[in-house]
Amino acid sequence: MPIEIIASDNKEFKRGRAGNTFRACIGTTISFENPDRFESRYKNFFEELKEEYSIDNPRYVFKSYDLKSIFPFDEYIEIVERFVDELINSSIHVNFVFASFNTQKMPEVRYLTKNMPALKFLRKLNDYFTYISAWKVVKEANLKLVEAYMDSFNEVEKTRAWDEINRNGNTVKIFPKGDQCITFIATADIFLDYIDNLMKKRNIRLDMGKVHDLLSDIGIEKASVFYCGNREIYDIVPDKETKIPPKENYVVPVVRVIKEGIIDKEKDWIEKSPSKIHQYLLRYASDLKGGLEYIDFSKDARKINEGDHLVYLGPNGERIAKYLEKLGYVVNISSIDEVIEKYK
Repeated sequence: MPIEIIASDNKEFKRGRAGNTFRACIGTTISFENPDRFESRYKNFFEELKEEYSIDNPRYVFKSYDLKSIFPFDEYIEIVERFVDELINSSIHVNFVFASFNTQKMPEVRYLTKNMPALKFLRKLNDYFTYISAWKVVKEANLKLVEAYMDSFNEVEKTRAWDEINRNGNTVKIFPKGDQCITFIATADIFLDYIDNLMKKRNIRLDMGKVHDLLSDIGIEKASVFYCGNREIYDIVPDKETKIPPKENYVVPVVRVIKEGIIDKEKDWIEKSPSKIHQYLLRYASDLKGGLEYIDFSKDARKINEGDHLVYLGPNGERIAKYLEKLGYVVNISSIDEVIEKYK
């Protein structure tokens, strides 16, 4: 069967001690031949897990950080091993991508109009390595007509890799908080954290052969390992000052939450609230197959797309939502009470 969806996530790879730390970028891009079937199995796994451990949470999409906040680390590893055994099967292809540089051969990188130390660029690359990981897989596998799902990333200048991944009928879909809303992206996140922990536990260095042996050892039937290094610099360093426009590839809909504006750091209070408001919002976004963002009125006007969902939390937010509607933004408007009622 042809690949329909690929989903990517990334993290910084660090080994060693302060003053002698090896750093690299690592990412997983997972390919799905039958995404509907996988999504159903993913939901069943976590609904059964919630029932088994009496977890009171409306969500069914969890990333690695969520699971580690619920379970002790040893138990978390056991659950992730079950997840890998039950869900990463023959219909799924796991791609591990990493980037590091030989600084002796390439001490500096030409970043737009200035030279930048290669290690400084490596840290910057980590900001957008999620799409570099997807690009490498698309290029090496010559994928066409696929949807590339990824979490939102920091605003960066365009690269040749970004232009290339958007060709051949491929579509990039960016999901704010995608690793907590979308099963495919959450899977990439969970698997990447699992592999990183295994590599640390077994003292496996970042080497194509060693990583491939590890994937084979844990029973991954379809696995590829790709390296991005000095030879790929031309493609992965920004070649123009034009930023990637966030609206262009944002998924529709995004659930956009309007804060009340009555306390400092309100988003933190909402996310940690005992009423689980944030958990209900994430579930709502999952059911809409979208993402979730808290609106920042200083810069988000260029992000809102027709069909997005605005959720207000109180009377101030309601007035703002109706005002935005009056300004001509074609959006769906709901109160947080209406959202919660869906899942009670």
